[in-house]
Amino acid sequence: MKITTPEVVGAVGAARGTVPSVESAVKDWAGNKPEADVAVVEALLESGRPLVTTPNWNQVETTFTQYSGEGFRGSKTAEELLATIMNSAK
Repeated sequence: MKITTPEVVGAVGAARGTVPSVESAVKDWAGNKPEADVAVVEALLESGRPLVTTPNWNQVETTFTQYSGEGFRGSKTAEELLATIMNSAK
């Protein structure tokens, strides 16, 4: 059995609440959810746009997470943090 069939994706969505990535499985996901919640998610799916990131986005996010505490504590400026992040993602 394949794990990416609409049936399997729908069953996982119904059991765990994860909105399925397969359009035909949304009905299975919606089966036991409150109507208002389903309406919101369907509106977002119809009008939403994907977040397109750079190929090295994982490195950007990881470095930001690693060093952001220094910005909150004031031990580094925003400019210093941005330089660190940009240099790590080259």
